[in-house]
Amino acid sequence: MISPRTRFAALFDELVRRRPSAPAILEPGGAVVSRDGLAQAAAAVERGLGARGRGVTPIWTRHPSEVIVRTLAVWMAGGVPLLLDATLPDRRARALAAACGAEVWPATVGDAVVIEDLTPTGVAPAAECVLLKVTSGSTGELRAVQLTAPALEIGLANIVTTMGLVEADRNLVTIPLTHSYGFDNVVLGLLGGGLCAVCAGDLVPRAILSAARETLATVWPGVPAQLAALARMPAHAGTLGSLRLVISAGAPLGAAVREAFATRFGLRPANFYGSTECGGICFDVADEGALAEGRVGRPLAGVRVRIDDPDDRGVGRVIVESGSVALGFHGSAAASDAGLEPGRLRTGDLGWLDETGRLHLAGRIDDQINVGGRKVHPLLVERVIREIDGIRDVAVVGVATAAGRGELWAWVEIDGVVPVEQISAHCANRLAPHERPRRVRLVAELPRDGRGKLDRKALLSAV
Repeated sequence: MISPRTRFAALFDELVRRRPSAPAILEPGGAVVSRDGLAQAAAAVERGLGARGRGVTPIWTRHPSEVIVRTLAVWMAGGVPLLLDATLPDRRARALAAACGAEVWPATVGDAVVIEDLTPTGVAPAAECVLLKVTSGSTGELRAVQLTAPALEIGLANIVTTMGLVEADRNLVTIPLTHSYGFDNVVLGLLGGGLCAVCAGDLVPRAILSAARETLATVWPGVPAQLAALARMPAHAGTLGSLRLVISAGAPLGAAVREAFATRFGLRPANFYGSTECGGICFDVADEGALAEGRVGRPLAGVRVRIDDPDDRGVGRVIVESGSVALGFHGSAAASDAGLEPGRLRTGDLGWLDETGRLHLAGRIDDQINVGGRKVHPLLVERVIREIDGIRDVAVVGVATAAGRGELWAWVEIDGVVPVEQISAHCANRLAPHERPRRVRLVAELPRDGRGKLDRKALLSAV
């Protein structure tokens, strides 16, 4: 009987037996790692882990191929990979790993993986847990989410079925694979479905286009900031090559970015909405008409979405029901979070369902700003400002004044020249007085994290 913790290793072993020479990873520069070659590389890491490989092993690297190799190695050993953001400082990453019960720390020295000792400070995950993903949730505190093998398999099947992916597809990798979006679409897509991972290497727009063409990539899971950068490229920079599906996730996809990308390349990106705690939730296919701000599409196959306690506009907390929902949080976080139940996730998102069953997000519950005793959600204000020609993106945050009152400030990323007075006048025509930003700052580029999400904390630190 196959152990749950070796389930994906067994699935990949079957793929190797069927087509050992099929490409598994295409590296920058044209190097090809076959399925058999990937299995051998993972086996070498597994031997280095030894018996301790059956516990929690951190995956802390920014190199896509290393994420794939190490994850497969840990699953071959019957262990639990812990996905850590590669941008975390070393000390913080090690502390989080120890708190999750890890006894080893794999480090890359030259071409070898060296296994260092780590003293665990926390308990081991549940026996059913086969993967630990890390999320910051709404509090900013990093917490590990426990996933089971059935949840991962169901989540992968939901994505593959809904998106129409096949074994012959090639995923262009430009997103971190230790984040949930990249891991589910690329790592699980390879190990559980045989989809080849194409590592773009350099992430400047011209290099992404070149990698797509030269490697015959067919699917690109990207983020809105990358799509916007490519949409601004001149026609002589080239085409998308064999790409047939461009997916946008990790941050809201604006209608202007989507249409600019479609105008430049003749292919509309498809919006994807998911969560660390349950994987994919909704998918908005490219041919479903103009993209309304906040619309993330219909639930994936195998997923049910409903709205809890809707207000008079139909807006309420988004509830997800699926076999892909996580087992729960690890350690001390498990006792303090009521959002996870068997097969059910109470997200921190607000949303509403239209008459066709498509979900529209209305922002995060914890992002609501109190302005003079009235709740304002920044997403509403941002959508209004994005209606203005020449606006690439916008971030609205709440700022506490010296008198203790809350104010709305807007940072606006522009193309060309857009006067502040025009933005203020537009807001005055479209928003109630308490919804209008008190200050508007024009910037060439908004700060973003590794997933392309707006870094609101960085904006507040500059106040």
